Amino acid sequence: MTLLPPELLGTHIGSSPSHQTGRQHSVAFRASTALIGHLGVEWDLRTVSGAELAELKMWIALYKGIRSLLHSGVVVRGDEEGVWLTGVVSPDRTRAAYVVSTTTVSAMELTFGRIRLAGLDPTKHYAVRPVVVDGPSALPSFKAPWFGDAQGAEFVGTQASGAWLAGEGLALPAMWPESPIVLLVREV
Repeated sequence: MTLLPPELLGTHIGSSPSHQTGRQHSVAFRASTALIGHLGVEWDLRTVSGAELAELKMWIALYKGIRSLLHSGVVVRGDEEGVWLTGVVSPDRTRAAYVVSTTTVSAMELTFGRIRLAGLDPTKHYAVRPVVVDGPSALPSFKAPWFGDAQGAEFVGTQASGAWLAGEGLALPAMWPESPIVLLVREV
């Protein structure tokens, strides 16, 4: 399968329910899905609440902050049962961004195994942190022990080798169906 580069693939945050499919998803799920691409908004902003608009602004700020990575890196996939992973890894493999989304309820009642981060250099060491984008649509998920305190520090999370992150992977927290986690990765 050939993947289009993210800078060429128009991805949009639409309304909920979708005017094309009728499906309903949280702002977080729609925005995280659109994050890895050339993000746009296809939503009548006159109809959104103040809280939804504030959340949308946070997602757009996140996109702008990592846009240079998204539009110059290599797209990777790493799906596990019930979990999608889509990421972009910089050409020199010093930075990456991943969107991890659940698609179903796991057999273990909202808990999943491990997610392997594809595309990293096995000889390098990385810091991995979850991005906290809060808002009224963010579904509850429990923190994994390696998350640390994501407030106030540039990179709180965990550190590991690229070989370990790709082979053993990170334990996922309990997550509701169709809830996302965004992971930012940088070489240390």
